[in-house]
Amino acid sequence: RAVMVGDAAHAMTPHAAQGGAMAIEDAMVLALCVEKAPTIEAAFVSFQAKRQPRIKCVKTLSRQNRAIYQMSGVMALCRNLATPSLPQTLLFKRLDWLYGWNP
Repeated sequence: RAVMVGDAAHAMTPHAAQGGAMAIEDAMVLALCVEKAPTIEAAFVSFQAKRQPRIKCVKTLSRQNRAIYQMSGVMALCRNLATPSLPQTLLFKRLDWLYGWNP
């Protein structure tokens, strides 16, 4: 009767800088599940069901960022020229789902 949280449960590359944040979110969601579930086993099942979709999205973001950050040659030049011309609001809006999350 145990559950793993954070990197122990779902390690991800550091390209979204969310490893620690996912551990904090895990703890919050786990506490809510334990509070509401009739048994600890039911709480663990609920916890897993609630966390898996979000973790999958964060891992995808991390992989996408890795591809962007590790470009080289012409692709890196294009990235470096294009990124400063993008409106900051667009760059921030891209991550609203991540930073605006509420359990």
